[in-house]
Amino acid sequence: MQLKKLYVILLIIIWSIGFPGAVSAQEVENPKEVFLSNIWYLTKLTIEGEEFPFVPNEDLSEITLTAGHLNSETIGLSTTACNMGSGTIWFTDDYTFKLDGLAFLSSDGWSCEWDENYSYHNLYFYSYWNTEDDPLYPVFELAITETETKKQLVLTKGNGNKAYYQDEPYLMVSDYAKNGPRIYPNPAKEYLYFENLHQKTRLEILDIAGRKRLARELNGTVAERVHIAWLPAGIYFYRLRQNGAVVKTGKLVKR
Repeated sequence: MQLKKLYVILLIIIWSIGFPGAVSAQEVENPKEVFLSNIWYLTKLTIEGEEFPFVPNEDLSEITLTAGHLNSETIGLSTTACNMGSGTIWFTDDYTFKLDGLAFLSSDGWSCEWDENYSYHNLYFYSYWNTEDDPLYPVFELAITETETKKQLVLTKGNGNKAYYQDEPYLMVSDYAKNGPRIYPNPAKEYLYFENLHQKTRLEILDIAGRKRLARELNGTVAERVHIAWLPAGIYFYRLRQNGAVVKTGKLVKR
């Protein structure tokens, strides 16, 4: 009888404090600040109630979203899939912002070759981020939750469509990922180092507004470095070209 009572007491304690190892998501206290200080990686879209998960592959390993202050009054937003779109936003409160359109890089900025990636790119930009169906500036509401391991962002557009992101990139293992171009460190302060280029490569670094801030020809030797200490601190995008084709793109955090 005593053992039964003890068992019941233990069950009550466990249910009151939660099971060991259980992970519950909590809303962050400062969503605007968290939104602006992270790189977000798309996990899925919900368009008119239908879910469209993003499945990374060797041709398109990630779709990212970043936002940050261009100056004391202007906030820039950039997002990349097969191409990069950038625009400006302003917050009406800590949970809501409006978008002043997206401008895209020229056609030579495209980095996808697979048809399915072009299709998802079009879904992402023209079904979700499209501003033509809004009479004024489209409104987005953000909700950010976090666990012990990661943060998750849900952006809900005024028409009800949603984009889901997390603050961790997908882990992809492939021969190209192992043996392809490598750029480090990231974040970087003074120098960027390059390995596994194998041939002459053109490096381009763009700011969050899509403006080209650096262009450099690399010889493709075993290891090379580029001085970037002069760049202001912030979030940038890099692009590597070989024989005119884009072979790698990504985000760079400059300290």
